[in-house]
Amino acid sequence: MLTKPVVFLSALLLLAGPCIARSAGPGEHPHHLSLIVGATEKSGKWAETVGVEYTYRLNTRWSVGGWYEQSFGDFDLESLGVLGNLYVTDHFALLLGAGAERNLFDESKYLARIGASYQFHIGSATVAPVGWVDLIEDGKELYFLGLTLGASF
Repeated sequence: MLTKPVVFLSALLLLAGPCIARSAGPGEHPHHLSLIVGATEKSGKWAETVGVEYTYRLNTRWSVGGWYEQSFGDFDLESLGVLGNLYVTDHFALLLGAGAERNLFDESKYLARIGASYQFHIGSATVAPVGWVDLIEDGKELYFLGLTLGASF
């Protein structure tokens, strides 16, 4: 199954990131808290999704953090996990995460998250179109498109 190797690689990247990174420089705001809003598609069904994401910027290239989300609509779902961002440019980031998702009437399942975002900076505030795919251990996939609205501090 593809999901277990992706979860393992996600965890490895998250553990390796701090080892190869230098700390954020003086004057930078390393903490970032965002509201997540958008829509999730699963097996042809759609759900509105809201959540929160926190990241800590290690340097100009790496940040690590976590998320919590809930989806409501054609299906009810919650997910949480850890993630790492690799900033390819000052604005464009690739994300890789590992976590779990749970339906209201189902047991938890592991997931691997792969995605990208493009941040627009307005002072310490950010707006970022974002998209990702969650690869669930049962072989299903969740697709998300939306925005994060955040602030650095």
